[in-house]
Amino acid sequence: MDIKIDRKIVHASTGGRQPEKGEEAIILIHGAGMNRTAWQLQTRNISHRGFRTYALDLPGHGRSDGPVHKNIEEMANWVNRVLEVMEIDQATIIGHSMGALVALDFGARFESITKSLILIGAADSMPVHKDLLAAAKDKPSAASSMITLWGIGEKAHKGGHLQPGYWLAGANHSLLELSAPHALFTDLSACNNYRDGLEAAKNINCPVKLILGDNDRMTPKERGVFLGKHLKNVSIDIIPDCGHMIMVEQPEAVFQSLQKFILFEGCK
Repeated sequence: MDIKIDRKIVHASTGGRQPEKGEEAIILIHGAGMNRTAWQLQTRNISHRGFRTYALDLPGHGRSDGPVHKNIEEMANWVNRVLEVMEIDQATIIGHSMGALVALDFGARFESITKSLILIGAADSMPVHKDLLAAAKDKPSAASSMITLWGIGEKAHKGGHLQPGYWLAGANHSLLELSAPHALFTDLSACNNYRDGLEAAKNINCPVKLILGDNDRMTPKERGVFLGKHLKNVSIDIIPDCGHMIMVEQPEAVFQSLQKFILFEGCK
């Protein structure tokens, strides 16, 4: 669906069902260089369980108008503006990778709106290797290949995904290739420059779920566990045989974790 906000188009996936006012809202925020389709294996399951579900395309990504925001704080402010225009008073915010930083920052600064947080592939900070930043700036295709190589767990590179015909490495590379020019570089720079994760964590009082990949090489699980130590009300699930693209590599395990938290721990 398309939403007009401040004369710009914001696109969101609703999981194949028209959201209804009065339902508890769930907002999903994708990672660097990606778009709403990163959540396609989750949104339908969440939506059809009676939640008002929106997987957003961040500005300059997917079908949302640009420009791309240059820092995490701007992205969090934009999410707040989206909720304001959509008249959503409270929501659970789910973020992956860069989206987890956005959700973390949002939860710290917009406490009254944040019912709970689910942070996937998360850490208190996400420094980006200089070679990846350089490639993202000058050779985006090479950067997409590097992220695919590092970001997907070993098992996923070999195939055998639950969804027939779904080859993760190729799909991930293709998704990154759809990014607007310089979007990936801008996103990675925003991640690299964000230094307020621990301070944000100290200011979050709502329930938080961390979902971490056991073999994540981009945001190692140890960093996620370290973040968890600075959150007041946190539970952590570590998904085995999984790299950084957790919700795509192990969709069933992630959904079980989401469902348990949303229905019993964080929302109800």
